[in-house]
Amino acid sequence: MSKYGEYHKEGATNIFATLSFLYVCDILRWNINQNNIYMKGLKNLLAYSCLFGSCLTLGLTSCDDDENGTDSQQKGQQTKVFSKADVSSEKMQSMTSGYNQFVWRFFESVSESSEEKDKNYFLSPLSLSVDFAMLQNGAKGESQTQINKAIGLEGYSTEEANGYFYNLTKRLSSVDDVQFNLANAVFYNTGRGVCLDSTFSYFLTNTYDACVKGGDYADVKLADEVNKWCSDQTNGKITKVIEGLNAQNGLIDLLNAVYLKADWTQKFDRNELSTDTFETSIGGFVLSQYMVDERELAYSENNQLQYSEISLAGGDYAVFFVLPKEGKTISETAAYLKTNWNSVLPSSEKRIFIYIPVFDVKYELNGEEMKSALKSLGMTNVFNPEKADIAGCFDLNKTTLANPFVGNVLQKTSISLSQGGVEASAVTVISAMDSAIMFDGPEMRLTRPFIYGIRDTKTGVILFTGCMNNPMAK
Repeated sequence: MSKYGEYHKEGATNIFATLSFLYVCDILRWNINQNNIYMKGLKNLLAYSCLFGSCLTLGLTSCDDDENGTDSQQKGQQTKVFSKADVSSEKMQSMTSGYNQFVWRFFESVSESSEEKDKNYFLSPLSLSVDFAMLQNGAKGESQTQINKAIGLEGYSTEEANGYFYNLTKRLSSVDDVQFNLANAVFYNTGRGVCLDSTFSYFLTNTYDACVKGGDYADVKLADEVNKWCSDQTNGKITKVIEGLNAQNGLIDLLNAVYLKADWTQKFDRNELSTDTFETSIGGFVLSQYMVDERELAYSENNQLQYSEISLAGGDYAVFFVLPKEGKTISETAAYLKTNWNSVLPSSEKRIFIYIPVFDVKYELNGEEMKSALKSLGMTNVFNPEKADIAGCFDLNKTTLANPFVGNVLQKTSISLSQGGVEASAVTVISAMDSAIMFDGPEMRLTRPFIYGIRDTKTGVILFTGCMNNPMAK
């Protein structure tokens, strides 16, 4: 077990995450056989994927905690908690099929964005889905239905969705020979008087093993704490996720972090790299270094693409590579994989000559680009203050809210692929706010040098003018 396993609490649960990516593109593959859930999968070239999961037990505080941090689990035991259904292996397989369709739908949506066409992008659909799985336990009605549908679990109850992630977590936490960490956290704004629903809070800490902590969003130290938490959970690979917290109308931030480091089962020669050209998406050519080898690999090919995968950690994980055939685009290939993923997966190995570029990628998907991708999956209500129904996250007897909704979803990722193996990480943040003091007009923050003056509004005469470069100077 990895060094991160030392942090695991006995009986604690994990949530897992997969990273999808393009230069290179990414997704995970699960196979469920009878009562044994096992994973094979991941790959890329103009598609790459690495999967990972783990758990970290952290201290928590709640609205009613005293200065010493009374454990909210004790309070939660007095309430009816959300349950997780027992999910059979057959149902797990069916749910995984739906989830994988979500992965490729999400990837296709991002790949079609004009902002991303010329970029290397690296996504973590599982980190995203785990974060929304936590949120949907505080959502109701159409908001909850849309969340489940968007992440590929349409038609399944909240309890079944929770059972699905719980079972996958158990599988991921059992993998050896991998440095593997997954953690969840929830921060809420006590400066706005926010108090979480005790059932929701208890459920997060006991089913998703989340750290739950309240603090004043106006305190810059809390934002530093959020960033430190993200850095700690990703082994320092993602060090700064937020610039600050929304003190004015921020309510709650749900975080998921994932880190994976694994060696190739059969390593490439560290001293042998080949230099060759790489044709970019805009038709140019750049020089790149490649790992080159001839070996037996799981391989398939059709008129749409070539597929191969290379195992990690003795075969428990694999990196997969999908190379579109000449003339096929990345988004067209993602659309094809959306409905043909299982048929693409090879049933046998073949000796092939493999040529893989060495690369490092850092990526961020945020704001309207992320919202647009999620809305294209049918998740619309949670972003609309008039339609969102996520009040179940809060204790409404102690918290005054006006139409709470999801104001932003942010994901930062990183990946390094080299002769030794792969190192990947992701952080997803779902930020909920309310419209009590929302303002849709322009914002003017005089937080950098500016011109100012005094004028007579009747005659238009300017009496004074000045320039402020440093408000602390005399």
